[in-house]
Amino acid sequence: MLDVTEDLGLKQGFRYTSAAICVFSDAAHPVNEGVERAQQLTHLAMLLVAHLLWPFVAYTDVPSPQRDPRAGRCVYCDCDDRPDVDTASCYPTANESERMVMRRDNYTCVATGIPWVGRETWEKGHSSLELAMGLEITHIFKDLRSLFRNKEQSYSTTLDLLQRFCELSPQRWPTERVNAPDNLFILEPSTQIAWDTFRCALVPDEIHNHYRLVNYLPYKFTGFQVADDVMFADHSKEWANDETAVPLPNAELLRARAAITGVLNRSGVLNVLDSIKKSCHSAPDGDGESLLRFLEGCGALVGG
Repeated sequence: MLDVTEDLGLKQGFRYTSAAICVFSDAAHPVNEGVERAQQLTHLAMLLVAHLLWPFVAYTDVPSPQRDPRAGRCVYCDCDDRPDVDTASCYPTANESERMVMRRDNYTCVATGIPWVGRETWEKGHSSLELAMGLEITHIFKDLRSLFRNKEQSYSTTLDLLQRFCELSPQRWPTERVNAPDNLFILEPSTQIAWDTFRCALVPDEIHNHYRLVNYLPYKFTGFQVADDVMFADHSKEWANDETAVPLPNAELLRARAAITGVLNRSGVLNVLDSIKKSCHSAPDGDGESLLRFLEGCGALVGG
């Protein structure tokens, strides 16, 4: 975790992780100190895996959330709470958001540069069903709230760790705004699978809206040539002169996603969590407390 925070420039996350290690180490009893220190640090690792990492791995098989246009609430801004804003100027449906993001990204996979051959047809009004035949709208983060089944304390712990380790402010977390354009971009299907299962990440660099594509798999995740770097730009006006500017993928969200992906892969814990999710008949729910109870039942928890 320290390596990941240092690589991503997460100074607050580095301090938080360092402090947590010191606190748990100091909790060891002087008698048999070495063994107890190891147990305390193992317990810390279990807590971080359960509350920071497990909810995301548990969610990888859940379909991307789509907004019901009848829900009656805007997911792109706070216009419903502001009488001075014309709500009709917002885009209240997932389908409209798809069109905005497709135009912004020029109907092209940002990782492979593969264009969607049916883009002109879809521009003429075909439904989003044909979208699945070419490129995929991809979420940086999906909304985790449904995983927690009203377990507010566990949910709050996960959000707190996202803020402290990933430096992701609570206001930035995409709960109501999960289908907002700044939480979306386009990938071809094979690359999207690698993204959704935390096998690749977009790591920001010094250039604004420029990212390094990191593949954590020991092989290529698609048959197409994959770029080493991705530069986001708004191409929407190339498709509609009257199109307003569409927000680009949010750098704070992408960096937080890169942090979680980096820890999952560089620690090796991703394969363990995948095994728990896929091979157990009584796999735990997607919240951290459920995983801790599961590990305790397996005799895997020590310390605390």
